[in-house]
Amino acid sequence: MSLDVPLMIRLFELVREDVKTDEDLHNLVERILSLKNLGILSMDQYEKIASAHQGPDSGQMPSEPNMELESIRKLAGIR
Repeated sequence: MSLDVPLMIRLFELVREDVKTDEDLHNLVERILSLKNLGILSMDQYEKIASAHQGPDSGQMPSEPNMELESIRKLAGIR
């Protein structure tokens, strides 16, 4: 698997700006590795790779610990 330079730069920017936890980083790497059979990855694959990091409206759990704990409490019915 290889990355072209524009995709590599965008991924560096994504990691620098949006990846806040080890879990986020591992998930990002897993998405990249899932595309390895495509050969050289380019910006054509960026949306699929970065899809989980489109911001708080993306449907993911919040990355801040207090918000995450609050979401878990709400799901468990604990107030």
